[in-house]
Amino acid sequence: MNTSSVATFEYYGIAPFEVEALFSILNGAFTVRERKVERNYEDNYASMVNISFPLEFNSNFFAVIGRKRWDMIMFLIKEMRRRTGKKGVMLVMRFTGNPALSFTVAMHDANLFEFALEKMEILDELISLQLDRRRLPEGIDRVHYQFDTSTSRWRPIEAQGNGLTFKYEDGEWIIVECKN
Repeated sequence: MNTSSVATFEYYGIAPFEVEALFSILNGAFTVRERKVERNYEDNYASMVNISFPLEFNSNFFAVIGRKRWDMIMFLIKEMRRRTGKKGVMLVMRFTGNPALSFTVAMHDANLFEFALEKMEILDELISLQLDRRRLPEGIDRVHYQFDTSTSRWRPIEAQGNGLTFKYEDGEWIIVECKN
């Protein structure tokens, strides 16, 4: 266990054995902090899992966490999805780095949910191209990706930095909010 690296996970609507299993899997690589949160009834999902990894999302992440551990996490999330039926699971995964990355899978279609999880493994090369500093607005420190069900692809949807929020549309970052 790496005591200098803390992974956190927040959840609601998952069974105690799922909490224990996820904690155990993560605890094999990191110090883990877990927290049960109140269900947000507006999001319309039976369960939610939000995991924050103390690593950047790149090929090194998969080397550090290991194929077996990653597969166990994905299997557990897929089983949560199967168990909830049509009500679904919302999954958020966050990673450190510059920029920090987050990914959301939030859908009720079981097949697309599994497909989105499987595609995460091959995103690291694509993301490094998309997040090239020459392509991002200056000062971006966070980028959020969401799985687009209409195209069955992961898409950057929002970036934040320097008090600005950008939306990604038609291959360009557009300012949508200024907090200065």
